[in-house]
Amino acid sequence: MIYKKKFIIPILLVLFALLVGFSRMWLGVHTPQDVIVGLFIGFSLVFVLNSVINKAEKDTNIYLYLLGITDFAIAAILIYICYFNSYPLDYVNGELLVNPLRSIQASVFCYSFIAGILNGVFLCRRFFPFNPKEFSLKSKLAISFIGTLCILSTFPTITKNLFCQACDFKIVFILAFIIGFFVTGIYPLIFSKFVKLK
Repeated sequence: MIYKKKFIIPILLVLFALLVGFSRMWLGVHTPQDVIVGLFIGFSLVFVLNSVINKAEKDTNIYLYLLGITDFAIAAILIYICYFNSYPLDYVNGELLVNPLRSIQASVFCYSFIAGILNGVFLCRRFFPFNPKEFSLKSKLAISFIGTLCILSTFPTITKNLFCQACDFKIVFILAFIIGFFVTGIYPLIFSKFVKLK
């Protein structure tokens, strides 16, 4: 949506998304129905969120309403996943095909990470707008490189500890939320303050 005037970039990005969907079927981890529904949801969200963000840019209070609705929806989904959804125990040759505990932990991690990202984005946009266009290409590369190093250096340790058998869902939620919030809320604030001081 951002690069729609540069025709080749959207084409490459859409092609990449389609290739990821194809790879899921090629590896046998998803059915064509899974991929089609996933692509439909993903592309729909892009258009919906783009229009919502454009409206919110004109009235920043919309971000707070969206944040409340999003947090409520994610909380409801997580409560359902952790306490009400029944996971089938499918065995193949006497071995459990998918461990329900791992499925729940992965779902909690993903939804919590998304909640952290959205909270960071909404609060950043509302209270301390961060505009990457203000920075030079060198600064953008530096922020991307340092941020990627921060995430990559902590991510393996965190995920290794998160997905242990005895790990509580609440710990998974808190840590994943913090990672997401750091990426979109705290890190842009630190970087923008650093550049202003410089």
